[in-house]
Amino acid sequence: MLMLGACGAKEETTVFQQELPSELQGKNLGSSDLKITHKGVKIIKVVSESEIPLTFGLGADELADAKKEIEDNAELSQEEKNNLLAEMEKTTNADPEAQAVEMAKNHDDMYANMSSKGIAVKTKKDKDFYHVTVTVDFVKVDKDKLAQVALPIDFSAVKDYQGVMKELKKVQFKEKK
Repeated sequence: MLMLGACGAKEETTVFQQELPSELQGKNLGSSDLKITHKGVKIIKVVSESEIPLTFGLGADELADAKKEIEDNAELSQEEKNNLLAEMEKTTNADPEAQAVEMAKNHDDMYANMSSKGIAVKTKKDKDFYHVTVTVDFVKVDKDKLAQVALPIDFSAVKDYQGVMKELKKVQFKEKK
């Protein structure tokens, strides 16, 4: 029954946006949108657009929360806690601009070799954010490469559009109306 519906289905594009839990809203965590073009249940193309803050985790509140989390972690020994806190202290006293440059370089390294047949990756950086657009053409893509692409879900593990919607709900993506 579904296959008959898919044959006559027209191509549609649905946009999903990641929604942060209320306790994380207002924090500098960036944003992520996913545009999925599908014909019935068959996925045709996915475009993922992300904006990643280059100062992610460097705000005073974020650092205080991270320190408290380390101190409260019962699984870590006191020595491990001290080492983590000392490392955190070194990085927090560093130059924020230098840290942003280092963060951008790390992202450049990560996305540099991701493009391949059916996968296009475009990056752009500005003073505060790293912008990434990943476009996957499901008609041309090498299915084995899909698992290596930095997308919100593993598209190599889902079979159809319904599977994608189910996985996106798990990572707080909601359809944008």
